[in-house]
Amino acid sequence: MQRVKDAAGVKQDVELSVENLEEVVRSYESIFRAGGFDLPYSPRDALRAAVAAVFRSWETPRAKKYREINRITGLIGTACNIQAMVFGTSMIFFNL
Repeated sequence: MQRVKDAAGVKQDVELSVENLEEVVRSYESIFRAGGFDLPYSPRDALRAAVAAVFRSWETPRAKKYREINRITGLIGTACNIQAMVFGTSMIFFNL
């Protein structure tokens, strides 16, 4: 993202053109493909991939070392919280 912003001469993400954003997506697609994955386009697929990544991360060497260093023991796994976000005029109802 930063490379594309620098090339476009902008500071904020919102200043990028449609063409700039398409370039960002192409870059992300190539990163995913290099890792053996397809970039998820459906929200459901993206959510499933994110949840799976959280659970896979539990057994990584880095996570194990972190728990060892901090003497975190007796745990059988991790959790994944999913939060819905509210946008637009819906927020007005919560601010009354």
